Amino acid sequence: MGRKLASTSGTQFVVLMVLDVVDFKGLVLRKIEKLVSKIIKDYSAAWKHGKSRNVPRIVLVLAKIDWLPNSYSPTRLEHWIRQKERDGGINKITSLHMVSALRDWGLKNLVDNVVNLA
Repeated sequence: MGRKLASTSGTQFVVLMVLDVVDFKGLVLRKIEKLVSKIIKDYSAAWKHGKSRNVPRIVLVLAKIDWLPNSYSPTRLEHWIRQKERDGGINKITSLHMVSALRDWGLKNLVDNVVNLA
């Protein structure tokens, strides 16, 4: 998988990391996160200068958001999640989506975002 992610040509990669809000820490896949972060770091400078480098985009999806109490602030939760990801080595989250499939919250925005990135 690492070689394919590090491809210099082809379609734009979008890495969807889907995490469960009730087990956020338990499901984080650090090995994949670190691999993607390393590729982004290695290729982002070349990409900014117009060279053909495929820089993967990380879309973090926090599922089951409807399980949280109403007192949780989405803004504070997003800041907390981004900080946890930075602490774990992920510095370049392209976007973060909080969704609930049961209540159909945030799914359209997620799909639209992934389609635009790809």
